[in-house]
Amino acid sequence: MLVKHVSLDNPEAVKTFVPNQKSWSNAYKENIANAYTHRKTMWTVVGETDLQEI
Repeated sequence: MLVKHVSLDNPEAVKTFVPNQKSWSNAYKENIANAYTHRKTMWTVVGETDLQEI
């Protein structure tokens, strides 16, 4: 859903986009924010692991 509207590689775009969604409930916005945070954390860990193996 989020990827259709903003680049997931641009945290500032996500921070701007999510709060401006008037039709989304606050709980849904929080779920999106949590999912994005977990995704970002996982990609950071995966990226660091890949770099150490090279």
